[in-house]
Amino acid sequence: MRKRTAGSFLAACGLIVAVVSAGAQEQAAEIWGAPVRQKRAEILWTKVICKQPGRYIGWPTACVRKDGEILAVFSGDRDEHVCPWGKVQMVRSKDAGVTWTPAVNIANTPLDDRDAGIIELSNGDLVAAWFTSVAYQNSIRDRAKLKPGSHRFFWWLHHEKLMPEVKHEWLGYFTIRSSAGWVSPAYDRCGAGFRPV
Repeated sequence: MRKRTAGSFLAACGLIVAVVSAGAQEQAAEIWGAPVRQKRAEILWTKVICKQPGRYIGWPTACVRKDGEILAVFSGDRDEHVCPWGKVQMVRSKDAGVTWTPAVNIANTPLDDRDAGIIELSNGDLVAAWFTSVAYQNSIRDRAKLKPGSHRFFWWLHHEKLMPEVKHEWLGYFTIRSSAGWVSPAYDRCGAGFRPV
């Protein structure tokens, strides 16, 4: 087994995780089309860390905690790239990415939760951030074109139940914090773009 340096880190890509290590020796020229030798690290291996059959998972972000635990957050349990069902989910590995826990929801607002990021603070608390969207509404504007029982038909039903004040309250950027469990989401007026933390 290859020795990992203190500069080792993990990069999660969709359902695939790539473990990379600073200063490791080259084995292959490319993995999944990416050069093995990167500017600051080398890809050692890739593997699927989370599967949700029939569902879409996107936009992962990972962090390595001081104790070595790896956390990856993402928008999961989705119908497709743009839909109303996205939830902020998290998986964990305590053995350098060899095994992973099942995904758990850490945030699930009434809107589409997207592009989660996560960091560990100096005191060990975790902070996750994401934004919400109603971009799916563009594909359900014409009710006459929606086939009963289709994904978009159910999106329309969901959207019709959302009161304007609910959309107003939950549309934007949010953070949650955990010291011993996740607290309620807090609205973030500053918000960031893609991967807010």
